[in-house]
Amino acid sequence: MNKHHHRHHYHHNRNRSRKSCGDAGISRLVRELSRRLGIHRHAVIAGFVLGFIFVPILTALVLLAAFYWVNHPERIEGQLERFADKAREAYRTHMKSSREERSEPNDSSVPDFPDLRRRFEDLEARAQAMETCVASDEFTLNRQFKNIQS
Repeated sequence: MNKHHHRHHYHHNRNRSRKSCGDAGISRLVRELSRRLGIHRHAVIAGFVLGFIFVPILTALVLLAAFYWVNHPERIEGQLERFADKAREAYRTHMKSSREERSEPNDSSVPDFPDLRRRFEDLEARAQAMETCVASDEFTLNRQFKNIQS
C-alpha cells in the first residue's frame, strides 16, 4: 500500500510539473509580448481574453503567431526588417518621383489652370485687404462709435 501511495504521489507531481511548464510557457509569452509591445502584461491578457470572446479563430491565430515570435524572434524580426526596408525604399522612390513631377510644371500630365490661379490670387489679395482693414485703428474706432450710437 505504501508503494501505491508513492506511485500516486509520483504521478501527481509529474502532472503538476506539466501544468507548471504550460503555465510557464503562457507566462513567458505574456511577459515577452508585454516587453516587446511596451504595454502592461494585464493589457496583453485582457486583449487575448476579449479576443477569444469576440473573435476566437483570429485570436487563436494571433496566439500561435505570438508563440512563434517569442520562440523564434530572429526569424520574425529579420523578415519584418526586410519588409520594412522594402517599404522604406518604395516610399523613397515614390517621394522622389513625386518631387520630380512637381518640379516639372510644363508636364502634359499635370493640367494648368490659369483662370483658377488668377481667381485664387485675387481672392487672396482681397482677404489680405480685409484683414488689414479689420486690424486697423480706424476700424476699431468706427465700431466703437456704432456701439455708442446703438
